[in-house]
Amino acid sequence: MEKPIEIIPEVPVEKVVAKPSVSNTPAPKPKMSLLDALREKVGTRYNIEEIKESKPLDIVTLTACWNEYTEEFAKNPAKISMTNAFREAKLEIIDEMNFIVIVVPSFHQKLINTEKASVTEKLYEVFNNRAIKFTISVIGGDEDEELNPQFLSSRLRFDRIAEKYPLLSELKERLKMDIDIM
Repeated sequence: MEKPIEIIPEVPVEKVVAKPSVSNTPAPKPKMSLLDALREKVGTRYNIEEIKESKPLDIVTLTACWNEYTEEFAKNPAKISMTNAFREAKLEIIDEMNFIVIVVPSFHQKLINTEKASVTEKLYEVFNNRAIKFTISVIGGDEDEELNPQFLSSRLRFDRIAEKYPLLSELKERLKMDIDIM
């Protein structure tokens, strides 16, 4: 049993024409550069500051900055030795970015070295230059400390005076004095 074949009459089909649809999506934006896209995304959250011109070292500005830093220590009575170390230091410029701090007693070198980071930070702000560096140099070192009477022991002070006045050592022997106690 075969199925009979059915013949279906042709029905005219309407032609479907694509009509542009109206939608709520905005028209595509023209392509932006990466910089413009970042500016749009970030907006005004970040302030762009102009880079300040760095100043070369000059002795007047450097000395003024050094003295200003010294005065901060002078306000605190507990830091009198630090104040003295900064006041007695001599400054000498090597080039536009380097200078030397010259001190006489070696313990001044240690005191200034403890404040080196904060002094350098202050200099960075004043000169707008993060390449500024300084070294601390001790002139004379321990030899000068031995010659300076304030750094000598009582025994050495007596020996120096006795060299000038020989009768003093004779008097010490007659009185049987012990100099180490003095």
